[in-house]
Amino acid sequence: MKKAIPEFKSEAEEFEFWSSKGEGTDSTKFVDWSQAKRARFPNLKPTLRTISVRLPVAMIEDLKILANKRDVPYQSLLKVFLAERLTEERRREIGIITSPAKGHSFIERRPGCDYAIRRPGAERASGVERTQAKAIERAREIEPKAALLVERVRDTNAGGRDKWRKP
Repeated sequence: MKKAIPEFKSEAEEFEFWSSKGEGTDSTKFVDWSQAKRARFPNLKPTLRTISVRLPVAMIEDLKILANKRDVPYQSLLKVFLAERLTEERRREIGIITSPAKGHSFIERRPGCDYAIRRPGAERASGVERTQAKAIERAREIEPKAALLVERVRDTNAGGRDKWRKP
């Protein structure tokens, strides 16, 4: 018989329970995964945190001009720019560690919550899929012999995404 999942007083308490330090690290004690069914939550929004950043006025004005040209709110454009830069930095970090050249493909989560298949140094994605599993499958179709590196989508205890992993 499976253990009952406890009632949590806060999201932090639940996180601690299911994290690598808590009792819930082995979820099979609490959930019969053979009875699990796939679910989709199309309206689920990622957890957001409001921050305050001091930027030079000229930078904000430039951002507003670019946003106006693209007909998007400037704060949304700023989030896109940050997401792109973070992806670029993660790629660069992996490049230093594994020297990906020919024969590598990356599966990256995009801000729209879909997954891009990229080759090292490519400006554009080779393909885009709605799920990570489909992206891995598609990447293997595109480049069967490529070594795949998949961006982790879970946050670590340190609060950020873990680097890359092999599927």
